[in-house]
Amino acid sequence: MMRTTKQTVLLGFGLFVVSFLTILSRRHDFWKISNQRMYLPHADRHRVPHYRTHVQNIEQNSIKEEPKWMTIIREQQATKKRFRATMKLNTSEIWTNNKPTKDCNDTRFLNKLLINKPGKFNRRVALASFPGSGNTWLRHLFHVTTGIWTGSVYFDAKLYSGGFPGEVSDCRDPSVFAVKVHDAMHSDVMECYFDDIILVLRNPYNSIMSEFNRRKGASHVAVADEKEFLTSDWERYAKMKINSFNAVLQRWLELCSQKSSKHRCHITAYQDLVQNTTAEMAKILKHLGLPSHRLRCLDIPGFKDGPFHRKGTKTTNKTNRTQPLCLLTQGTQDLLSRVVANGKEKLLRGGREFAKELEYQMPTC
Repeated sequence: MMRTTKQTVLLGFGLFVVSFLTILSRRHDFWKISNQRMYLPHADRHRVPHYRTHVQNIEQNSIKEEPKWMTIIREQQATKKRFRATMKLNTSEIWTNNKPTKDCNDTRFLNKLLINKPGKFNRRVALASFPGSGNTWLRHLFHVTTGIWTGSVYFDAKLYSGGFPGEVSDCRDPSVFAVKVHDAMHSDVMECYFDDIILVLRNPYNSIMSEFNRRKGASHVAVADEKEFLTSDWERYAKMKINSFNAVLQRWLELCSQKSSKHRCHITAYQDLVQNTTAEMAKILKHLGLPSHRLRCLDIPGFKDGPFHRKGTKTTNKTNRTQPLCLLTQGTQDLLSRVVANGKEKLLRGGREFAKELEYQMPTC
């Protein structure tokens, strides 16, 4: 079939346009969008202004923000570093031979120069618990019965100024023997590794109540105003912490149950620690292979409680209808019941006798 003159002209013009666009695309800079990154021909990148800025902005927007707890811990580490820079220890604040005396009033740091030598102090110990489970009190008991300061993965200025100088110590600082940590995930982020774990278990409801009192009362021994439990903040906080308890407990129990794990674990129930303080601390010291000659210090008035142990709350003697637990929605109450049942199942599966602690003094609504 013969083409007309008009068709031939149109075909020629079309071929010309295609050829022109192909040549133009090769001779000019262009962007290729792939996997949320921008690329230019390598030889032409220097021609395009702010190329790196464009790429950095895209990469930053594509990276998820880190969790709030991680940001808080990182900020706390910076604060600890500033405190340590101004902290100068003299010989009277250090056990030069790493052998604490029997003096109940004498608590010091370990001698870093001796820590690498074979001995009972050349290892890391985690004092682990869910927030509100008596970790700060356990640290005090540890100070009294061992004569050695404890450290923390976190930083609490009130504890530091209130008589816990080891609060500024890094979790890898060999001058402290035991380190406070609430969640195994927190220690992983800070690259804190432990040889021994002392895990304190407490009823999640009482733990959450204790922590809520601390936050609302702005003190480790304060009690929140009863009106605070009538607000939506109590509901929100309780629900969040119940879910958190479930995850935290599972991580610690899995860590302690791993047969291949190098960790040695000792679990103590909070109520046992309250009711039989000396006996429970004796078990902890035995587990750690530490001398027990300072256990007698706990019998001296004022030595057992310490400055940060809350004596109790106003809400514990209320009728069931006004218990903070019963002020929560039914859905949150049911969530707590499921978490307690799940925790008990995991504890019983491990052959541990602490399952009863998870529902100790649980109110009935």
